[in-house]
Amino acid sequence: MNKLACFVFFILAAVNTNAHALEVGVEGGLNFWSAPTTFSVTAPATATNANSPSAEFMGGAFASFGIMPLFDLEAGIYYANKKNTQTSNITVSGSTTSTVSVNTASSYLFPVLLRTNFLPFVNAGAGVYYEAGTGNVTSNGVSESYSAAGLKQSDFGLLVSGQVKLPIAPLIHVLLDARYLLGLTEQSTNSASYSTKNRYVQLMGGVTFGF
Repeated sequence: MNKLACFVFFILAAVNTNAHALEVGVEGGLNFWSAPTTFSVTAPATATNANSPSAEFMGGAFASFGIMPLFDLEAGIYYANKKNTQTSNITVSGSTTSTVSVNTASSYLFPVLLRTNFLPFVNAGAGVYYEAGTGNVTSNGVSESYSAAGLKQSDFGLLVSGQVKLPIAPLIHVLLDARYLLGLTEQSTNSASYSTKNRYVQLMGGVTFGF
Protein backbone atom coordinates (compact mmCIF):
# COMPACT_ATOMS: atom_id res chain seq x y z
CA MET A 1 0.00 0.00 0.00
CA ASN A 2 2.82 2.41 0.83
CA LYS A 3 4.49 1.66 -2.51
CA LEU A 4 1.23 2.35 -4.33
CA ALA A 5 0.75 5.64 -2.49
CA CYS A 6 4.28 6.72 -3.33
CA PHE A 7 3.77 5.83 -6.98
CA VAL A 8 0.49 7.80 -7.16
CA PHE A 9 2.18 10.80 -5.51
CA PHE A 10 5.04 10.61 -7.99
CA ILE A 11 2.68 10.60 -10.98
CA LEU A 12 0.53 13.43 -9.64
CA ALA A 13 3.55 15.57 -8.90
CA ALA A 14 4.92 14.94 -12.37
CA VAL A 15 1.76 15.89 -14.26
CA ASN A 16 1.08 18.83 -11.97
CA THR A 17 3.08 21.18 -14.16
CA ASN A 18 0.44 23.90 -14.34
CA ALA A 19 -0.92 23.67 -10.80
CA HIS A 20 1.29 26.65 -9.90
CA ALA A 21 1.48 29.91 -11.81
CA LEU A 22 5.22 30.37 -11.39
CA GLU A 23 8.25 28.09 -11.40
CA VAL A 24 11.87 29.18 -11.06
CA GLY A 25 14.98 27.11 -11.61
CA VAL A 26 18.73 27.07 -11.88
CA GLU A 27 20.81 24.85 -14.13
CA GLY A 28 24.34 24.43 -15.33
CA GLY A 29 26.39 22.19 -17.58
CA LEU A 30 28.37 22.10 -20.79
CA ASN A 31 28.33 24.41 -23.81
CA PHE A 32 29.64 23.22 -27.19
CA TRP A 33 30.15 26.14 -29.59
CA SER A 34 30.98 26.00 -33.27
CA ALA A 35 31.11 28.77 -35.85
CA PRO A 36 30.99 27.26 -39.36
CA THR A 37 32.86 29.56 -41.73
CA THR A 38 32.61 29.91 -45.50
CA PHE A 39 35.43 31.73 -47.27
CA SER A 40 34.91 33.76 -50.45
CA VAL A 41 37.57 32.60 -52.90
CA THR A 42 37.87 32.90 -56.66
CA ALA A 43 37.97 29.73 -58.77
CA PRO A 44 39.99 27.64 -59.24
CA ALA A 45 40.92 28.26 -55.58
CA THR A 46 38.95 26.23 -53.01
CA ALA A 47 38.50 26.63 -49.27
CA THR A 48 37.29 24.33 -46.48
CA ASN A 49 36.83 24.89 -42.78
CA ALA A 50 36.34 22.38 -39.94
CA ASN A 51 35.20 23.13 -36.38
CA SER A 52 36.06 21.13 -33.25
CA PRO A 53 33.96 22.44 -30.32
CA SER A 54 35.27 22.08 -26.77
CA ALA A 55 33.12 21.45 -23.70
CA GLU A 56 32.96 24.69 -21.71
CA PHE A 57 30.98 25.64 -18.59
CA MET A 58 27.65 27.45 -18.76
CA GLY A 59 24.93 28.14 -16.22
CA GLY A 60 22.00 30.36 -15.42
CA ALA A 61 18.50 30.77 -14.08
CA PHE A 62 15.02 30.86 -15.56
CA ALA A 63 11.38 31.46 -14.72
CA SER A 64 8.46 29.55 -16.20
CA PHE A 65 4.82 30.64 -16.28
CA GLY A 66 1.82 28.43 -16.95
CA ILE A 67 -0.07 30.25 -19.71
CA MET A 68 -2.61 27.56 -20.63
CA PRO A 69 -3.19 23.85 -19.95
CA LEU A 70 -0.09 21.87 -20.97
CA PHE A 71 1.87 24.96 -22.08
CA ASP A 72 4.46 27.04 -20.22
CA LEU A 73 6.28 30.21 -21.25
CA GLU A 74 9.92 30.19 -20.11
CA ALA A 75 12.49 33.01 -20.03
CA GLY A 76 16.03 32.89 -18.66
CA ILE A 77 19.51 34.36 -18.49
CA TYR A 78 22.66 32.26 -18.90
CA TYR A 79 26.39 32.88 -18.91
CA ALA A 80 28.36 30.67 -21.31
CA ASN A 81 32.05 30.15 -22.00
CA LYS A 82 32.87 29.35 -25.64
CA LYS A 83 35.81 27.57 -27.25
CA ASN A 84 36.46 25.87 -30.57
CA THR A 85 39.36 24.93 -32.80
CA GLN A 86 39.08 25.82 -36.49
CA THR A 87 41.17 24.22 -39.20
CA SER A 88 41.01 26.15 -42.47
CA ASN A 89 42.45 24.90 -45.76
CA ILE A 90 42.77 27.15 -48.81
CA THR A 91 44.03 25.49 -51.99
CA VAL A 92 45.44 27.54 -54.86
CA SER A 93 46.99 25.90 -57.93
CA GLY A 94 47.33 22.60 -56.11
CA SER A 95 49.11 24.13 -53.11
CA THR A 96 47.21 24.00 -49.78
CA THR A 97 47.69 26.47 -46.96
CA SER A 98 46.35 25.26 -43.60
CA THR A 99 45.54 27.54 -40.67
CA VAL A 100 44.61 26.30 -37.19
CA SER A 101 43.10 28.78 -34.74
CA VAL A 102 41.91 28.18 -31.18
CA ASN A 103 39.10 30.63 -30.44
CA THR A 104 37.62 31.49 -27.05
CA ALA A 105 34.94 33.95 -25.95
CA SER A 106 32.07 34.29 -23.49
CA SER A 107 28.56 35.69 -23.68
CA TYR A 108 25.22 36.15 -21.98
CA LEU A 109 22.26 34.30 -23.51
CA PHE A 110 18.63 35.35 -23.08
CA PRO A 111 16.32 32.54 -24.29
CA VAL A 112 12.52 32.70 -24.46
CA LEU A 113 10.68 29.52 -25.34
CA LEU A 114 7.31 27.81 -25.22
CA ARG A 115 7.28 24.39 -23.54
CA THR A 116 4.73 21.62 -23.93
CA ASN A 117 3.85 19.21 -21.13
CA PHE A 118 1.90 16.44 -22.83
CA LEU A 119 3.87 13.64 -21.13
CA PRO A 120 4.50 13.21 -17.37
CA PHE A 121 8.28 13.28 -17.26
CA VAL A 122 9.48 14.78 -20.55
CA ASN A 123 8.71 17.98 -22.41
CA ALA A 124 9.81 19.79 -25.52
CA GLY A 125 10.36 23.48 -26.10
CA ALA A 126 11.08 25.86 -28.95
CA GLY A 127 11.73 29.56 -29.13
CA VAL A 128 14.24 32.32 -29.76
CA TYR A 129 17.31 33.71 -28.05
CA TYR A 130 19.37 36.88 -27.95
CA GLU A 131 23.11 36.75 -27.28
CA ALA A 132 25.35 39.55 -25.98
CA GLY A 133 29.08 38.91 -26.15
CA THR A 134 31.13 40.02 -23.16
CA GLY A 135 34.82 40.84 -22.82
CA ASN A 136 37.17 40.12 -25.70
CA VAL A 137 37.64 37.41 -28.31
CA THR A 138 40.85 35.39 -28.10
CA SER A 139 42.34 33.67 -31.15
CA ASN A 140 45.62 31.74 -30.81
CA GLY A 141 46.35 33.53 -27.57
CA VAL A 142 45.76 37.04 -28.96
CA SER A 143 42.96 38.89 -27.15
CA GLU A 144 41.13 41.70 -28.91
CA SER A 145 37.73 43.34 -29.05
CA TYR A 146 34.96 41.89 -31.21
CA SER A 147 35.21 44.78 -33.67
CA ALA A 148 38.99 44.41 -33.97
CA ALA A 149 38.51 40.69 -34.64
CA GLY A 150 36.02 41.47 -37.41
CA LEU A 151 33.05 40.02 -35.51
CA LYS A 152 29.71 41.29 -34.29
CA GLN A 153 29.12 41.21 -30.53
CA SER A 154 25.44 40.24 -30.58
CA ASP A 155 23.40 37.46 -32.13
CA PHE A 156 19.78 36.40 -32.54
CA GLY A 157 18.57 32.91 -33.32
CA LEU A 158 16.31 29.93 -32.79
CA LEU A 159 16.49 27.18 -30.18
CA VAL A 160 14.92 23.83 -29.41
CA SER A 161 15.03 21.98 -26.11
CA GLY A 162 14.26 18.49 -24.85
CA GLN A 163 13.88 18.10 -21.10
CA VAL A 164 13.48 15.28 -18.59
CA LYS A 165 11.89 16.51 -15.36
CA LEU A 166 11.41 14.37 -12.25
CA PRO A 167 9.71 15.30 -8.94
CA ILE A 168 11.71 14.85 -5.73
CA ALA A 169 9.34 16.70 -3.36
CA PRO A 170 6.10 18.69 -3.63
CA LEU A 171 6.68 21.43 -6.24
CA ILE A 172 10.40 20.58 -6.49
CA HIS A 173 11.87 18.86 -9.57
CA VAL A 174 15.27 17.90 -10.87
CA LEU A 175 15.82 18.17 -14.60
CA LEU A 176 18.10 17.30 -17.48
CA ASP A 177 18.01 19.73 -20.39
CA ALA A 178 19.46 19.33 -23.91
CA ARG A 179 19.38 22.33 -26.26
CA TYR A 180 20.39 23.22 -29.80
CA LEU A 181 20.80 26.87 -30.76
CA LEU A 182 20.93 28.08 -34.36
CA GLY A 183 22.30 31.59 -34.79
CA LEU A 184 20.71 33.59 -37.61
CA THR A 185 22.85 36.74 -37.55
CA GLU A 186 25.90 37.03 -39.76
CA GLN A 187 28.80 37.36 -37.31
CA SER A 188 31.45 38.57 -39.76
CA THR A 189 31.78 42.31 -40.30
CA ASN A 190 33.72 41.49 -43.49
CA SER A 191 31.24 39.14 -45.13
CA ALA A 192 32.76 39.82 -48.56
CA SER A 193 35.78 37.75 -47.42
CA TYR A 194 34.12 35.17 -45.17
CA SER A 195 30.79 34.31 -43.57
CA THR A 196 30.29 32.77 -40.13
CA LYS A 197 27.34 32.02 -37.83
CA ASN A 198 26.99 30.60 -34.32
CA ARG A 199 25.87 27.07 -33.51
CA TYR A 200 25.49 25.60 -29.99
CA VAL A 201 24.79 22.26 -28.34
CA GLN A 202 24.11 22.63 -24.62
CA LEU A 203 23.73 19.87 -22.00
CA MET A 204 22.60 20.94 -18.53
CA GLY A 205 21.12 19.69 -15.27
CA GLY A 206 19.35 21.59 -12.53
CA VAL A 207 16.48 21.98 -10.10
CA THR A 208 13.16 23.87 -10.19
CA PHE A 209 10.89 25.26 -7.46
CA GLY A 210 7.16 25.87 -7.95
CA PHE A 211 5.02 28.52 -6.28
